[in-house]
Order: sequence, then structure tokens, then C-alpha cells
Amino acid sequence: MRFFKRFTTKLILLFITTLLLSLLTLALLSHHILMNIIDESQEALYREKLEIILNELERQERTLQSTGLPDAYRHDIQEMTLESIADTYYNLDLGDIYPFITNYNFDMILHPNISFMGLNREEKAMMDRLVTGERGTFYTGFRGDQKWYIYQVFEPWDWIVSFTVSVENKYKDAISYRRIMITLIFFWVSLTGVGMTFILVGFTRPILFLTETARNIAAGNLDDTFELKQGDEIGSLAESFREMQTAVNDKIGELSREIGERLRVEEELSHARNLISAIVDSMPSVIIAVDPGGNITQWNGRAEKNYHSPASEVLGRPVREILPWIGDVLEGAREAWERDEVIYSVRRESELAEGTVYEDVEVYSMTAHGQEGLVIRIDNVTDEILLEQQIAQSKKMDAIGQLAGGVAHDFNNMLAGISSAASLIEMTGASEDREAMEYVSMILEASDRAAELTGKLLSFGRRQAVPFAVFHFHEAVQAALALLERTIDKKINISFDPMDEPDAISGSFTAVQNGIMNLVINASHAMPEGGTVKLATSPVVLSEEDCQAYPFELIPGSYVRLDVKDAGVGIAPEYLDKIFEPFFTTKETGKGTGLGLASVYGMIQNHKGAISVDSVPGEGTEFYLFFPLSEEEVKGGLNKEGPLSDNETKGTILLVDDEQVVRYSMKSYLEKKGYRVVAASSGQEALDILGLRHDEIDLVLTDMVMPDLNGKEVFEGVKKLNKECPVLIISGYTQDKNLEQLKADGLDGFIRKPFKFEELNRVIRENIRKIPRE
Repeated sequence: MRFFKRFTTKLILLFITTLLLSLLTLALLSHHILMNIIDESQEALYREKLEIILNELERQERTLQSTGLPDAYRHDIQEMTLESIADTYYNLDLGDIYPFITNYNFDMILHPNISFMGLNREEKAMMDRLVTGERGTFYTGFRGDQKWYIYQVFEPWDWIVSFTVSVENKYKDAISYRRIMITLIFFWVSLTGVGMTFILVGFTRPILFLTETARNIAAGNLDDTFELKQGDEIGSLAESFREMQTAVNDKIGELSREIGERLRVEEELSHARNLISAIVDSMPSVIIAVDPGGNITQWNGRAEKNYHSPASEVLGRPVREILPWIGDVLEGAREAWERDEVIYSVRRESELAEGTVYEDVEVYSMTAHGQEGLVIRIDNVTDEILLEQQIAQSKKMDAIGQLAGGVAHDFNNMLAGISSAASLIEMTGASEDREAMEYVSMILEASDRAAELTGKLLSFGRRQAVPFAVFHFHEAVQAALALLERTIDKKINISFDPMDEPDAISGSFTAVQNGIMNLVINASHAMPEGGTVKLATSPVVLSEEDCQAYPFELIPGSYVRLDVKDAGVGIAPEYLDKIFEPFFTTKETGKGTGLGLASVYGMIQNHKGAISVDSVPGEGTEFYLFFPLSEEEVKGGLNKEGPLSDNETKGTILLVDDEQVVRYSMKSYLEKKGYRVVAASSGQEALDILGLRHDEIDLVLTDMVMPDLNGKEVFEGVKKLNKECPVLIISGYTQDKNLEQLKADGLDGFIRKPFKFEELNRVIRENIRKIPRE
């Protein structure tokens, strides 16, 4: 009996010890497994949180790149992103669990404690040792607390995004589980020790056997098998245990396969959704999807930006409530679909504070998940429309310029004949009829006035030859103002605010001066009751984009801008596109030719500049003139030789002009001046004469525009026959590029029709060859 008691006691103690050890082993193993599960789940959880933040950073980076000016908007978008992250995470009561962001030098960029001053030198060195690679986790002590960190690098912005969790907080569930398990184990062991006193020794061995098996299963070996053939309750228990083990293994396998498949499908669906969402959000067009009830189901990033409404506020709301104007578009789309049209498109024009905005709206039908709906696409085409309008206006002005130049050329030819004939009558002095001579003077004055008008037309058409030189722009302005102060109404005041920067430009001093005078005179006429015309200059730098915004041939670079502002009656909006056209005027008949602004427009084109205007009726008008600055230095005036006297050596001139009246009058004048003149009615005839008499001809005077050979071709023919023979060209106009090319090739001079005989004689005497004759 004692042996039995000792054996029973030992057996019970052994059983209790074994049970205690088994339960403790199970507890430790389960605690270890739980710790691993917690580590994996915590890392997956916070890795997902990091991915959410990094996805937001990547979306903001794509938004930044889509602006076309990443450097200009980078700081603003980063600040906006940090505010969004702070609002999302720091407003939650998460205790010591929070994200923070540093740069590669571990300078703090985002932290929930705004008073946190960042890491000291030793802490930065510690972080530098622990942070390796683009992502990772580590444990470390930080200012008295043991903490766990998980981080990932965002390379585009050189940021390290991290989450920190205290070790105590991370494993609080495991610690609680351990405490409960220990309490339960000791309670169970105590209870079992009392109960096992009454259990027969016969049950000990199978129970121990089952305990060992349970220990193996607790260790994770679910496939462990055992054989216990016993016909009592223990045998039944063992059989049930085997059946349970088999069922659990089968179920676990089935669940594992099902979970794996679901995770794979969910991952693919999530990737597809994210990809589609990213594509839609990155599109430059506004994309809106609505359900059959007209409620918004999709609202992309461009829609948020254009209409200042985040998707979270508009999803589910009627689209007509957000965009009241869309109702007419949807009605038009419905009618189009009734006509079997797949896509309905319309161009919409709206007036906003920044001006007129043009939008192309397209509506598509959509079927998704068995339900019908609509997709609305909206594109801002304002820039394209404005560019088309600028091109059309530029073509119109060029066409008008071509017409004006051609008309001016023909008029100049006629004026040359009229003024030349009148000048010859005046030169003879033979008429004693004083009244007749007065009529001749009237003809000459009228010819001069007509010549001024054709000069303005030629300036507008850019067909007037203008000698260019480098000069100070402010000197041209001052010269114009000096003339204006003596001529305009005394009720008009003029102020000028010049810039301090260099103002050298290349151009025609006189043309710029006249253009400024025209603008100031127009401004004075717009203020009949008096007022102040304000002029100011400022330096500007035009980029490629700026140049494309003007209907002029501008080159990116430095410009001087002249502002001419009045406080007059202003210009009606419907006239702004016409004010630079020749002969357009709003003044009464006889009070304006309509050529002042046209000549300014032509002058601006000649100088490779630009002009624009802003005007508000009743408030005034302001013109903006842009002239490209020159890098060359302003040079002093060139010394010219004094005029030759009439009694100096004359010579023989080959005169070429297809207009008989001009040819006859010029020949008569030159012969009266003592020259020998050989006349030719065409370029080919002139070259034939020169070929026979090239040693006799001292100068060739030729028209520019002729039917067979033009002046350029005559010049080239003369130089081939006699390289030393001077050539002068006369014409109503010539293209600047042709004139500059002729000058580069050795052209000796150019005279514009109509001209004064005195000017003609001066240019001839300055250029004719002085070859002694035997």
C-alpha cells in the first residue's frame, strides 16, 4: 500500500510535473508563436501605413511633374503634403505610435510634437548606423524608452518616412496573454493535482502518452501520428483526438489554400484599381463619371483642381448641383444618342475673372457592372483658341500690309512723275505767270503730303527701307517729347519716368521718334478736356513662352518696354482688333487719316518688337511697346564729306526706269544739272547698253521694281560687267532683307520715291565716279 502510495504519489507528482511542464511548454511555444505573429502582423500593418504615405508622396510627385515647373512648385506641394499627413495621423489619439519624417541627414521634417527640436549629434550617428538600405526595421533605446522603428526611403524628395512604436505598446497583447496563461496554468495544475489524487494509476500511462502527443502538436507538428489501442474511455479519447487532428489538418490546408487564393485575387484587384485610378487622376483632362441617376461616381484630380472641390465632397452628389451648366450638355447628349451618335461633343465659352475660357466637353455612354452611366471629359482649350485667333490676326495684318505696300508703291511712282514734272517747271523759272507758279507750289506741297501718307503705308507694310543704327532709346523718347511740348495742346501734360538700366537698341532713331509722337498725339486727342500722358520705361526679359503669346516674330531675350498711358475716353472693345489697320479711325471725317497707329505697328515690326494695348472705356488706354535691347555700344555720328559743288566734274549716268513719266522728268533734270544721261526703259536694255559703253558710264541709276529684270538683278549684272561702276537704286519700297543684302554686296545708295531733286542730286554727286575725260 505504501509502495502504491509512493508510486501513486510519484506518478501523480510526475503527472503533475509533466502536465505543468507541458502546459508551460505550450504556453512558451504559443507565446513564441504569438510574438512572431505580432512581429509579422505589426510589420505588415505599419508597412501598409508606410505604403499609404509613400503612395500619397508619389501621387504628389506626379502632380508636381505634371505642372511643367517642378522646381517652382516643389516647396508648396511638399508643405501641402506634410499638412495632409499631419491632419490624418496627428489628430488621432494614438499615444506613442506616430509617423515622422526626416531627411537623409536625419533633420526632422515632420513630428507630432511641434516643440521637438530634432535629434542631437549622438542620436543622428546612432540612426545613421541603424538605417541601412531603402527600407527596414530595428529596435533601439531612445531617451530612456525601448522603441521599435520601421522605415522606408522616398528617393524623389530625399525623405525617410518612419513609424515608431514603444516595445511595451507593441507587445502589450503578448504580455497580457502571457500573464493570463501563467495564471491559468497554475490554476489548472493546482486543480489537477487535487483531482488526480483520486485517479487510478491505470490512467497515467495513456494520459502521459497523450500529453507527449499534445506537446508535439503544440510545437506546431500537426502531422504527428500516434497509436493507442485501448477499449476504454482513454482509447475513445485517443481515437477522437486522431479524428480531430485529421480534421484540423484538412481544414487548415483548405483554409490556407482559400486564403492564399483570396489574397492573390485581392492583390490583383487592388493593383488594377490603383492603376486605373492613377491613370485617370494623372490625365490632363477633367474626367467625371455619373450613374443613371446623374450622381457623381468618379471625380479625378484635374476636376478637383479646376473646380476646387475634393472628390470626398462631391462623390454621390448630383452632377448638376456641382456644375449647373452641365444640364444643357447632358440634354444635348441625350438627343445625340437618339440619333445613334456614340459621342456628343460641344465647345463651351464662359467669362471668368481672368477672362474668356474655352472648354471642349465630350460625353460618352458607359456600362459597368450591368449598370449604365456617363463619362464626361472636359478639356481647357483656351490657349489653342487664343493662338488660332492670334495667327488669324497676324495673317490679316500681313495681308493688309501687302496690299498697303503695293498701293503705296504704285502711288509713289505716280507721285514721282508728278513732283518731278512740277519741280522741272519750277526750276526753269521761265514762266512769268505768278499765279501759275503758285499752282506749281501747290502741286509740290500736295505731293509732299501724299508722300507722307504713302510713307506711313510703307512703314505699316514693312516695305520702307529704314537705315538702322545703335542709339539710346531714351534719347529718341526725349527728342519726341521735345517736339511735342511745342505742338500739342497746352492743357496736356507729359510725364516721363525712364529706367536706370542700359537702353541701347538697334533701329531707326527717326522712325522710333515718329512712332512715339503718334502715340502721344493720339493720347492727347483722347483727352479733349486736358490731362496727363504718362510715359515710362522698364527692362523685361521675354521667355520662349512669352514670345509665343504675341503675334509678332519675337526672339527670347532682354527688351525695353515703353508704356504710354492716358486717362482719356478709352477704346471700345469691338475696336481693339482694328485700331492698327490702315485707314481705320473713329474720328470725324477730315480729322484723321487712320494711318498713325498703322505706321506705329509697321515700325514695331521693322524693329523686331511687339505692341499691345489695354483700354477701358471711360477710364483710359495704355500701350505697351517692346524693343529688343542691343549689346552693341552706341557710336558717335559718322563724319561725312561736304557736298560737292555744281561746278565739279560731271559724268555720264545710265538711267533705268520702266515708267516713262519718271524716266523723262529725271533725264530732263539731270541734263539741266550738266550730266550726260543715257536712258533705258528696262533692265535688259540697260545691261545691253552698259556692255557696249561700260567705259563711258560713270553711274547706274535704276528703279527697283520692273517687269523683266528688277533692280537687284540689274545691280548684279552691272557688277559683272563693270565692278567699279557705282549703282544707286530708286523705288517706292524695298524689303529690308533685300536692301541689307544689296548693301552687303556693294550697293552704293538707295533713294525712296517720291524724292526731292536736291536729294537725288546730292546722292549722285556723292557716289559718281570721278574719271577724267580727254
